[in-house]
Amino acid sequence: DGKVNAIDATTGAIVWTIDPADGAVRGRIYRDNATNRIWFATATKVWGYQDSGTFGASLLFSVPIAGGSSPILNGTKVYVGSSNGSIYEMDAATGGSLKSVVLGTGAAQTGPPSIDTTNSVVYAGTEDGKTYSVVVPF
Repeated sequence: DGKVNAIDATTGAIVWTIDPADGAVRGRIYRDNATNRIWFATATKVWGYQDSGTFGASLLFSVPIAGGSSPILNGTKVYVGSSNGSIYEMDAATGGSLKSVVLGTGAAQTGPPSIDTTNSVVYAGTEDGKTYSVVVPF
């Protein structure tokens, strides 16, 4: 239904709901238990929310990124692939300091990135069958 629901693990009851009104969530929702923040992508944006428990979730940011993949957190940065063949990096709390790196020709959808925290590298595959590595932060 295009909504994100927080579910009580004990009762199964919905605790709060986010309706970004931008289509279905693309892939997984990433949650950082240390900060109680969540990030997800929809058809045209990447969203960041602060989970306040039973008090709901408050919007931190929405950043226009077409065809965003499942985001991933690395330190204070969130990384997400896109339909324009790029990986984007943004501040995890504000969505600011938006930077991107084009992978290959930029013609293929970029999948969800993974992080090698030891070597500070983001890896992402593209629909043209290639895998790329990019040193982070950009």
